[in-house]
Amino acid sequence: MAKETESLRGQLLIAMPGMPDPRFSGTVMLICYHNKDGAMGLVLNRLVGTLRIDQVLDELKSDIRLPEELLRVHLGGPVSTQRGFILHGGELKHSDSHIVTDDISLNATTEALENLVARGGMIPWRFALGCASWTSGQLEEEIREGAWLTAPARRELIFKKELPLMWKASLIEAGISNPEMLVAETGNA
Repeated sequence: MAKETESLRGQLLIAMPGMPDPRFSGTVMLICYHNKDGAMGLVLNRLVGTLRIDQVLDELKSDIRLPEELLRVHLGGPVSTQRGFILHGGELKHSDSHIVTDDISLNATTEALENLVARGGMIPWRFALGCASWTSGQLEEEIREGAWLTAPARRELIFKKELPLMWKASLIEAGISNPEMLVAETGNA
């Protein structure tokens, strides 16, 4: 009988030096879904150039208006880049929310965004376009090959850490006390 896949939902994926896919070099990702059929996650430390969420909302013909500090649009990944995802604190109990961890949820509805805005920043959140996805066994193979390091996700790191500092901070939290010592390639002794 085949061993059932251990879910990585709620774990961080931290790109290791030498990541073979340049789209993920230096990234930190949160795994939102993971089962025997595959996985889906959001990159946490990349922005979509100068795109602002108010531009996205204008395209959707939405009347939602946000304060300046919430206008950044994150690049969730190279898949479904026209689709928006809202990663938010688990305090928002919305019927369409997917629970990622005890205190982090994922949603993709305008209604959830309106609820978060109405709470005036009391619940942390971020908006991302696109996601990353893997087919059955693909993510596990990439981890075995050394492309990713996994670590438990912490809400403070996800919502409060400055983006340029997130990769190094994630490695330190994963137990790598000196990330500068990591090498891009592995070899045989």
